[in-house]
Amino acid sequence: ESFRAISNRLFVGPVVELLVYNKVLPYVRAWVDDIVSSWNFRQIIPCHFAAPVKADPLDFKRAFTFAYQGQQDQVSRAAGTPRSTP
Repeated sequence: ESFRAISNRLFVGPVVELLVYNKVLPYVRAWVDDIVSSWNFRQIIPCHFAAPVKADPLDFKRAFTFAYQGQQDQVSRAAGTPRSTP
């Protein structure tokens, strides 16, 4: 099941996510948003694994979902509004 969960889709490796990207989430979001809004692609050639991978900008952004999780709660706390409930 674990293999199927990551097969045939883009994902950010957990070590890179936790040790690198989590320290600079605003920059990660800006970079992802820039790519998604300005490039219209149909495939990606990753540094690792088989290539090319069929993927569009939405698939690319999904790989970075972790960078956007909790973002709305952070904005709400900064504005003094209550947190959203799941």
